[in-house]
Amino acid sequence: MANALVRQSVAVASALALAPVAGAALLLRPAWREGVGERLGWRTPRARGSVWVHAASVGEVLAATRLVDALGENGRIVVVSTTTT
Repeated sequence: MANALVRQSVAVASALALAPVAGAALLLRPAWREGVGERLGWRTPRARGSVWVHAASVGEVLAATRLVDALGENGRIVVVSTTTT
């Protein structure tokens, strides 16, 4: 537990120390600002009645394909997101 507390403390201290550098980089490079809100988890506007499907692995993407296709055929707006590691 002490190790976890030390790691978390180092992570928080590093984030606080690097925040001004990140802010300056975002100011100097407008292209880097694109999508920052989404990366920080801020909600983006969605169409009413839309469905969001998220897949975190290749298997999940393959499994979700039929669902996404069926929803699209029924006229639903489908938003698909994936992650990579």
